[in-house]
Parts: sequence; structure tokens; C-alpha cells
Amino acid sequence: MSERVLRVTALTSRLNVLPFDDEAGRAELLEQILGRPLPARVTIYPPFFTDHGLNLDLAERVFINQNCTFLDYAGIRLAERVMVGPKVTFITGGHPVDPTERREWLTGAPIDVAENVWIGAGATILPGVSIGADAVIAAGAVVAEDVPPATLVAGPKATQRRQW
Repeated sequence: MSERVLRVTALTSRLNVLPFDDEAGRAELLEQILGRPLPARVTIYPPFFTDHGLNLDLAERVFINQNCTFLDYAGIRLAERVMVGPKVTFITGGHPVDPTERREWLTGAPIDVAENVWIGAGATILPGVSIGADAVIAAGAVVAEDVPPATLVAGPKATQRRQW
């Protein structure tokens, strides 16, 4: 896995310094990052970041704005017509909470985003979340639980869960 992360980091570094109008160069690098050509009418504006790439599944007509991060260790699926605002972060991996285990292994769960979802600027989507069709994630929201279809969610929610 670490070899893939290093390779993709090198590829995204190259992608993010291309002239904006170099669509052919951008398409070639994204194909190497994702392991397949982009589906029809997918738009990705750099800078763009991912740690694996091969576990990022983009359907047709997905729009990804600037400065988004996809940590796709456990898989991320964006269905048709999903729109992702700038600075959105998708995180599928993590570490155990217990301090003695944190450096020992990774945890992970996939993220699934259904059709026609709109994710606002600066939102963070956490491991294991499913977002239903037509939902809207407000700018800056931290999504730690599933979102039902046709629902608006907003706001950060940090609450104490346990102490050690």
C-alpha cells in the first residue's frame, strides 16, 4: 500500500502544477491515478489530492471543485451528477482510538454518495457514511452519520464520547 501512496502522491503533484488549460495532460494523469479513464463529462479542477486513487469510483457527470481530498483507502463512490464544492475532504481510513494501538493498524469503511447529491465547500465526510440521493451537505459540515435521501444537513458536531 505504501508504494501506491507514494506513486499517487507523485502523480497528483504533477497534476497540480499543470497549466489549467492542459486538458489532455490532466486526463492522462487522472487516468494513471484512477487506474481507468474518467467517465463521460466528469470534471475535476485541480488541485486534487488522493492517497490511493484506485478505490475512487466516479460516475458520469460528477463535478469536483478545487482543492478536494479523497483518502480512498476503503473506497469512495460518487454516483451520477454529484457536485463537490471546493476544499471538501472524504476520509475512509483511520486509526484505533486507543493510544497503544494507534500506530499498529488502520481502520476503514467506505463512503457511498448517491445520485444528485450536492456537497458544500469545506465539508468533511467521514468513514462509513452513506449519503442518500438528492441530499445537500452544507458548507463546513462534518458528516459522521448516514444522511437520508432528500435531506439537508449542516454544522460541525464535536461531542465528548469517552475519556482516558
